[in-house]
Amino acid sequence: MSSAVEGESAIGQVAKSDGLTWRPAYQQPFQLLGFKWFEENGRVYCRLPVDPGVPVRKPVMALAHHTAGGQVRFRTDSRRVIVRAELAGFGNMDHMARTGQDGFDLYVGPPGREQFVGVTRIRGSKIEQGLFHRSTRELRSFRLNFPLYCGVRSVEIGLDQGARLLPPEPLEDDRCIVVYGTSITQGGCASRPGTAWTNILSRRLNREVVNLGFSGNGKGERELAVLINRISRKRMVVLDYEANAGDGIRTTLGPFIQTLRAADPSLPIVVISKIRYAREVLDPKALRAREALRDFERKLVDGLRKKGDRFIWFLDGTGLLGPEWWEGTVDGTHPTDYGMWQIAEHTAPFIRKLLLQLRVDEAPGSVIRLWPGGNPGGWRNPEPETVVRSGGVTRIHNVNDPTLTRYIPDRSTANGSAVVICPGGGYRILAWDLEGEEIARRLCAEGYQAFILKYRLPRPELDSVRYAAALQDAQRALRLVRAHATEWGVEKVGIMGFSAGAHLSAVTAAQWRTPTYPAVDSTDTQSCRPDFVGLIYPAFLVKDQKTGELAGEVSISEEMPPVFLVQTEDDNIHVENSLFFYRALKDHGVPAQLHTYEQGPHGYGLRAGDKAVGAWIDLFEAWLARQ
Repeated sequence: MSSAVEGESAIGQVAKSDGLTWRPAYQQPFQLLGFKWFEENGRVYCRLPVDPGVPVRKPVMALAHHTAGGQVRFRTDSRRVIVRAELAGFGNMDHMARTGQDGFDLYVGPPGREQFVGVTRIRGSKIEQGLFHRSTRELRSFRLNFPLYCGVRSVEIGLDQGARLLPPEPLEDDRCIVVYGTSITQGGCASRPGTAWTNILSRRLNREVVNLGFSGNGKGERELAVLINRISRKRMVVLDYEANAGDGIRTTLGPFIQTLRAADPSLPIVVISKIRYAREVLDPKALRAREALRDFERKLVDGLRKKGDRFIWFLDGTGLLGPEWWEGTVDGTHPTDYGMWQIAEHTAPFIRKLLLQLRVDEAPGSVIRLWPGGNPGGWRNPEPETVVRSGGVTRIHNVNDPTLTRYIPDRSTANGSAVVICPGGGYRILAWDLEGEEIARRLCAEGYQAFILKYRLPRPELDSVRYAAALQDAQRALRLVRAHATEWGVEKVGIMGFSAGAHLSAVTAAQWRTPTYPAVDSTDTQSCRPDFVGLIYPAFLVKDQKTGELAGEVSISEEMPPVFLVQTEDDNIHVENSLFFYRALKDHGVPAQLHTYEQGPHGYGLRAGDKAVGAWIDLFEAWLARQ
């Protein structure tokens, strides 16, 4: 962008006011971000309500008048952009640049391609400085960032008289991300406002990020959670306050989350543990203390998820400063610009993935009947289908009308592959959310079209082969996806399953040449051979665990598609299921990847917590990308 900026001597210098039109930064079509109580506060630039209505400690209220995270977005064809502001005091920190404490900086460019062009330089409480100058007019997008560590009494933006001023390009979503935390959240020690990690996050995600970082005072008080609840149109809340709370986080984190949950049971919440401090290099005690609090936070989040809270996640702060983490701070604690960039580099993809997953969650999949004319052979279940929720799992009993539930990825991530997902349940029930919906949302967020197969279960005393009806459903499902491949943008389609669903997936891959029902329509001219197979803690694959003889229905040939297997040694469905099946695959030259772990034990889906087996989904997605 430097090549696009002319008049270098005018940038950052005292501006000439002739030929300018001045407008307050809050006046439309300017878009003011980061001050959720601005009008309520009487147009005071404060990050909390001036009259909060709940007890808020004086240091927190004082810091709330610092304008960290404040932004103004707009478009104009003005050749000049001038900032005129009055500050409420000055920063006095000796380890942070004045341009970061008290300065405004300006970015130019459309969302996703914004670049820095200028920053104000402090000569007193009153500022009037040019941040952008060009010799020709062109409609451009701008973002002005407010100071991180001082108050702002007023701010105006000067543009050429007669220049067009238009609203900014739309944000990705009008709902904001709220980040509650410490001095690192507030922006210490960024050299200018745009390099604070929350502002970098805002640019990368093209979203409003509300900065509620309070230097030295992110203690996790319940009152702050109450105030966060009062912010409307929240997309997510990020809690990153361990560095100030210390051991106090053990008593505050749970109640803080509970207060947020009381107002919105489905509010997405991310808990981030503390970054590494430089003293850990020589202080093992400091390292152990941080790891203990990290493990506490992870365990608390895992416990909430096991109790059914699907909208909370944990991000380990250990690696946020990158591989050379000791170089990422000014004073061993507060990040440099490099450290801020590293934090954003690691948090942005994590949050973006969650947002894509949530988008899928909010747009539940369309349901497609497999057999519009009725089940093959007039198959009927004498018992009604029921859905039971217990122990944090939704279970479907007595399936009579088999379906595919389709989840469609965002266009920006769609990769042309589709996965048919077979939930497990011992051919007695289907673990619909644990091994269906949660898997579909995760894969969909990664760009895969996901189809959850609600397959028929054996009727007691009527079906001698427990997988017979389910195999018909699985074959039909693969054919149906292929029949719509052009319409749906599908190039490859595979199948994956869990426990009994993994057995069904293996049978489908082994018997794809064997017709199991009379053709119904043109859909059945399609092949039902999957392009890949995922078997997650599979059951029923081995007939004899001592000899390794496989079950007859999964007899392997060289035509078997590539297979991915995961199982744990403490699984009550013995790990030999995977070991002997993998050996047979290799004996027949079938590409296969096997991952075994010490602890699981069975039926964990994506809820393995901090057990090593929880990494299976990342390994599976990496494997899928190569198929």
